[in-house]
Amino acid sequence: GKIQSGLVPDGTKLFADYSEVEAFALINQARNVGGDFYDAIALDEHNLYFAVGDVSGKGMAAALFMMRILTSMRLFLGTCPEFKYVLPAVNNWLVPNNEDMMFVSVFAGVLNIRSGRLEYISAGHNPPFISLNGRPFESMDLPKGPLVGILQDATFPVSYVKLQPGDSLLLYTDGITEAKGSA
Repeated sequence: GKIQSGLVPDGTKLFADYSEVEAFALINQARNVGGDFYDAIALDEHNLYFAVGDVSGKGMAAALFMMRILTSMRLFLGTCPEFKYVLPAVNNWLVPNNEDMMFVSVFAGVLNIRSGRLEYISAGHNPPFISLNGRPFESMDLPKGPLVGILQDATFPVSYVKLQPGDSLLLYTDGITEAKGSA
């Protein structure tokens, strides 16, 4: 738990320098180390990157694979000319060195805080919930993207949505859907 929470940004201080955005993240491991993660960084003064994901399996192998995902996503964010190339690059880097046949579901996006344009990719991840124009939250309609880490040269469809002030997005991993009550 401590190792894992030390790898992801402080969820109470996400994008603290950007008054246009309110962001908060929480990671709460059940019993052991796992592969759930989130990441959030400013790419420049107008573009904010965020991602949430879930690595197959549990334990140290999943945690190590999660570290590879986090670091490779940040690496390719800095070297790819456009966001749409990041996940394919990460995937192609992971596939040849994946003896354990692990994979990861990811939802990642880049929000331009000036235009409100959110560019996003879902790689087999649970669809986020979105609230637009004060309407109730609803599940986002996502293109079916493959999981990351399995198939070389996989294609990850890119989608866009325009966010207005007051709109909200809720990202989560399967820990929410797998949670069991304590009754």
